[in-house]
Amino acid sequence: MKRKKILVYVVPFICVSAGIYYAKPHILNLYDILCDNVINIAGFKVKRIDIQGASLRVEKMIRKRIGLQEGSSVLAMPSSEIHRRVSSISWVKSVSVKKNLPNVIKINVIEAIPIAIYQQDGKSMLIDEEGTFLEELTAKFPGLPLVAGKNSHKNVATILKKLSEYQDIKERVESLVFVRERRWDMVISGIKVKLPEKNIDEALGTIANLFRSGIISRNGLSVIDLSISGNVIIGGLKLKRNNSV
Repeated sequence: MKRKKILVYVVPFICVSAGIYYAKPHILNLYDILCDNVINIAGFKVKRIDIQGASLRVEKMIRKRIGLQEGSSVLAMPSSEIHRRVSSISWVKSVSVKKNLPNVIKINVIEAIPIAIYQQDGKSMLIDEEGTFLEELTAKFPGLPLVAGKNSHKNVATILKKLSEYQDIKERVESLVFVRERRWDMVISGIKVKLPEKNIDEALGTIANLFRSGIISRNGLSVIDLSISGNVIIGGLKLKRNNSV
């Protein structure tokens, strides 16, 4: 009798469990259909993803990273997750995300701007003003100076900002090397210029005057040494540095 009573409870339980197990995919499918219908009726389908502040190239990266398409549920991905995914793109400096319900997602970005090409261990990396690695280069990227030396990527923005006050020099800069994390050597029109650790503005003013005066000629001149405070050495000739040099 006890066995019969147990079977009365166990058999229906097994049948119901098995039914639920095999019916589960159909139940979930029905649930998805119902959700889609509700979303369709309410209009919560992505009609437009509006991306502002990004170049076409970075915009493509953003769309690929978030993975939402027209017709996707606008509620499928929280704004915080969209923000996280877009922020993970190295070219994106900052981002804000807003959903204009029922069907528009607005993404505003500030894109990182490359300022130099950092070279280390045979690799070339585009960097922005904060020293962030944006992308490894596999081809030429004209118009930006090469940068090398330990932690040069973290300090190059400072020297480039100073150089921006001497545009005629900045346009000729080919490379910058951070020497012992203390001072810079730079190559200008094929001429190596050794800058001092301090009083860089004064040294750059001297270089600008040398170029403008025509004293510097690429022919036969390979190094200008301003690394010693107060002095300028051109082709082995030591001169006193002043604003009129």
